[in-house]
Amino acid sequence: MTNEEIFRERLKGLLEGRGVSAGLAHALGVTRASVSLYTTGKRKTFPTLGNLIKIADYFDTSLDYLVGLTDVPTGKNGEEYEIGFNAGYDKAINEISGLLEGRRKPR
Repeated sequence: MTNEEIFRERLKGLLEGRGVSAGLAHALGVTRASVSLYTTGKRKTFPTLGNLIKIADYFDTSLDYLVGLTDVPTGKNGEEYEIGFNAGYDKAINEISGLLEGRRKPR
């Protein structure tokens, strides 16, 4: 699974577990349809880095967990866990950067 696929699955699970897509949409300043597109991947819609951070804060989890760098879903209010750099980190950053590059319109 790619980090993008892991993100979609984890976001879908967090949303289903709490039933808060409208609240998340409001927190991100996007529509519920946009949040839905984040989970389906139908149009390769991916949140901005700023919105990824807001999603992690909203669910009290980490970016590492959202993109599959760790399987520990604790956040700033949960138990501390060690976040280390590993081979998957560079791959995830490159994938996210590529996704964000695809969102930018040429000038």
